[in-house]
Amino acid sequence: SKESVAMNHTHGYPARGQESVSKRRQRGATLIVSLIILLILTLLGVTAMQSSTMEERMAGNINDRNLAFQAAESALRTGEAWLQSFGALLPIANDSASNGIYTVDTPPANWWTGTGPATPPQVAGGTFSALATQPRYIIEERAYVEGASLRIGSDPEGGGFNVYRVRSRGTGGTDAATVLLESTYAVPE
Repeated sequence: SKESVAMNHTHGYPARGQESVSKRRQRGATLIVSLIILLILTLLGVTAMQSSTMEERMAGNINDRNLAFQAAESALRTGEAWLQSFGALLPIANDSASNGIYTVDTPPANWWTGTGPATPPQVAGGTFSALATQPRYIIEERAYVEGASLRIGSDPEGGGFNVYRVRSRGTGGTDAATVLLESTYAVPE
């Protein structure tokens, strides 16, 4: 018969060069499926790398913001310590803060640049090498509260408090991360 002529009698397979058309099509389909799977795996790998890069940027930004917060907090505490060092004999406030204290609502809007009427002091105790800009603070006299006490159950008569606002600004490793902090500080008379 014709089939026996085309078949290799020892193995039962078609003779070389005599493969059926359907077998050749199956091999072509396998190649296409393999290429599609390879493309999908490549896209998954690229997406995973982009996600990893984004997470690394986010972690860097969080670290930068944390540095800025710590710098601003350090400047704020330095300003409060400066006020505390005078006790009740604080310098008199003026518009230019030539003695370290501004009067009410006189600090320039961009006081941290040092381009206003007075340059605010930097944080005492040296410089921070990891920061883009050294942290700064200003002190503003807010009010005098007479006959008041901050202690519960104490006599409100006599004495009073000078109330100050201490503001600070810190940056992180870049100037893009900035933190502004503010505290109200009362000094007993």
